[in-house]
Amino acid sequence: MNSLKIPNFIPGPPGTGKTHKWLKNKYVDLLKKYPWDRIVILSHTNTAADEIIKAVNKLPELENVPDTNLQDQICTIHSYFRAEYLNIKKYEHEDHKLFCKENSGMNIVKKNTYWEKHPLYEFISHAHGKGYDLTSEVELEKYWALCERSRYQNYRLQGPGGLLELKKKYDAYRNNLEHKRVSFVDMIDNFKTVL
Repeated sequence: MNSLKIPNFIPGPPGTGKTHKWLKNKYVDLLKKYPWDRIVILSHTNTAADEIIKAVNKLPELENVPDTNLQDQICTIHSYFRAEYLNIKKYEHEDHKLFCKENSGMNIVKKNTYWEKHPLYEFISHAHGKGYDLTSEVELEKYWALCERSRYQNYRLQGPGGLLELKKKYDAYRNNLEHKRVSFVDMIDNFKTVL
């Protein structure tokens, strides 16, 4: 099962030292381990993000870093993920059609199945959502033993055209330098590594 890092939440009324004491000290500790451009601080409001930038911008370690660069790392949750989302190449319908053309095993689906609801993608999403390690066949077999198999139409887990074989091909397709696409599951995992 995946282990999830829990983010820190700092509640308190204005003027209690959340930004200028606790957060600034935590930022200094992080700067000892990571470069400034690998540290992300997210807030709900632009005002809070601006206050954090003002607080950490006075640190000697950041004297050569312009505010505009810090604004990419210290910002609202919305602006950070909007920027991240715009910079990635997502696995889209055209990729799905090409992948199906290259892998005939993908074409065993009920009529009128929306492409994003293909049994392979559903299997990956459901197993991931339940915390199973998608890189481990043993973990995926455990999920298969417990899941409602009718969700995956006529597919089986093992053998030619099985979901495990298709998943390997799907992963290889997305990681191929010619395609290099990310799925929704990849985006969730990338978010977890940010925490």
